[in-house]
Amino acid sequence: MGDLLTFKAGKVRYDETTKRATPLAGKGLVTVAHHEEDATFVSLVWERRGPGAVDSHDGSEETEREELLLFPGDAQWVHCKKCTTGRVFALKFKSSGDRLLFWLQEDNGQAEPGTLSAADNEISAVLNSLLNVLEENDGNDIVMEDKTGENTAALEDTLSTTNTGISIPILSITDALPISSFVAHIRSLPEQALKPYYDLMPETFEHTRENLIKVIQTPQFFSSVDTLSSVFRDSAGIGSLVASQLGYPYQGEGIEGFLNGARESGLRESENDRVAKDQEDVMEE
Repeated sequence: MGDLLTFKAGKVRYDETTKRATPLAGKGLVTVAHHEEDATFVSLVWERRGPGAVDSHDGSEETEREELLLFPGDAQWVHCKKCTTGRVFALKFKSSGDRLLFWLQEDNGQAEPGTLSAADNEISAVLNSLLNVLEENDGNDIVMEDKTGENTAALEDTLSTTNTGISIPILSITDALPISSFVAHIRSLPEQALKPYYDLMPETFEHTRENLIKVIQTPQFFSSVDTLSSVFRDSAGIGSLVASQLGYPYQGEGIEGFLNGARESGLRESENDRVAKDQEDVMEE
């Protein structure tokens, strides 16, 4: 199937630690099309257009091509109005709360760099139509002073919270383990450690790290996590039953008990692996 929409856009890097955003130098292209394996999904691909170094604090290179699998109603394309020195948009995911930032690179003929043209608005309308959502102007929490990357500016993230010292109950597994943290964990694992996850993937997807991440970011996965959270939260005695069936140490009822049990199981496995490795080293000596 042919492309549904293409437009020029660069990427913006957001640092969760410093709460600052940096537009990355280099030309980029966004292509939206039906997913090649299942036409009911939309695929959004960002790729670099030609050479160009990345404006990166750590000197690392960005991925030359990045593909996202989008489900109807889960993502929306939002204009960040406070970014007055560039036309910055956020691709926001309702299921995970994640967002990806882009700055438009199409020449729109406007005197003010942050002003949208009719063509820019058309791109936004078409993309949101493909995503099957109503366009919302709620990207106003993003502030950026310089789209060239020579300066950085504050990015006020609505998802960030202030530490008030108040103990907040865990109502969902994602309260303690956000999808974004799970994705970062998957990216950090060696290939051989991914096999147990591959075995749980839908049959239509090839067993690759990137496809696994796409599955984790789907509304279906988020819904399953939410259902599991509800079971632990609302069903008395289920924690003990699940612990015995899955083989992790029982650490109490509720979501927190499940997470503590899973953590304890992981620590024990790590310790067992360390002991086994030490024994192998002794044998080799």
